[in-house]
Amino acid sequence: MPNDRRLVIAGTIVGGIVAYYAYREYLKHSLIKDYIDEVKSYAAQYASTHNIDVLELAERALRAKEEVIKREGFFGELLTGLAKLGIVAVGGLVTYGVIVWIKRRYPPKPPEYICPICRIDLHSEWRLKKHIEEIHRPAGDTSEAQSLFNQLPKWIQDLIIALSGVGEEIKKRWDALPPDTRFALVMAITIVILILVAFSLGIGTPVLISLKRIATLLIV
Repeated sequence: MPNDRRLVIAGTIVGGIVAYYAYREYLKHSLIKDYIDEVKSYAAQYASTHNIDVLELAERALRAKEEVIKREGFFGELLTGLAKLGIVAVGGLVTYGVIVWIKRRYPPKPPEYICPICRIDLHSEWRLKKHIEEIHRPAGDTSEAQSLFNQLPKWIQDLIIALSGVGEEIKKRWDALPPDTRFALVMAITIVILILVAFSLGIGTPVLISLKRIATLLIV
């Protein structure tokens, strides 16, 4: 009988030890996997947005998880797991190393300096500005056209805006208007001139001259 009790006690101890190490293995796997999954998740978010706030959130969340892993004694396993992703972290700079890795792996795209009119990539802000000034500058003086437009009767201005569909763009500096917008204005002005002439709406010659002048200045 005493031998049976000793066997039961020994079996209980062995079972407890096995259960403890099984739990520790599960805990290690769970903590390391959770940390690695978080790294991948934040990396994916940063890759799609390049929002620096994502990295700040990542640093806080990962640092907290790193502390738990250190406290549980799985720091070496964490370094091994990160190494499989190509992340080399040393000492207490693990999370910092992760953030650096994310930045280097997903650098922001260089700015594109594409002409909004002809879609050519000019590769620099200076070249883009020079290209627009030299290639797409209107033949006429758009500042004069805009000044003449602002002197028209309000109802004629509203009619031109409605017919052209330019909306709020009309309030911008006209030298910044793209060719398609200027073309829409010219077509609208042409229609307005035809309406005024056809229906003899009592508009004097100076208004008609201004409309024709505006259309001429807007032609590229």
